[in-house]
Amino acid sequence: MEVFLVPGIKVLGEQDGPLEKELKTALTEVFVGQPKIRAAYLVRIERQDSGERSVALIIQAEQDEALMVLIGGVVHDTLGRDQYLDVIFATPQIAAAATKAADPFYRAS
Repeated sequence: MEVFLVPGIKVLGEQDGPLEKELKTALTEVFVGQPKIRAAYLVRIERQDSGERSVALIIQAEQDEALMVLIGGVVHDTLGRDQYLDVIFATPQIAAAATKAADPFYRAS
């Protein structure tokens, strides 16, 4: 697992499809037991520094190493060990952009 800071991202929209639905279901099962997670989005992003596009999991929660390990396990089990997923712990600005671009697949009740 690699942690790095990105100066800015643009949220392009929801990432959805059969495999993504499977991933969202598996992540939701983990998130239900994590009261610190308020919402989660699976979205397409563009990095403003490089223009690179990727898929990211945006989480409205405080950054947590144990949670990162859980997410990594779900991603590897669902997508395969050779796949990765950017995980972004949302600032208020990123959370607002995610909310405008997509519906959360998980929201704490």
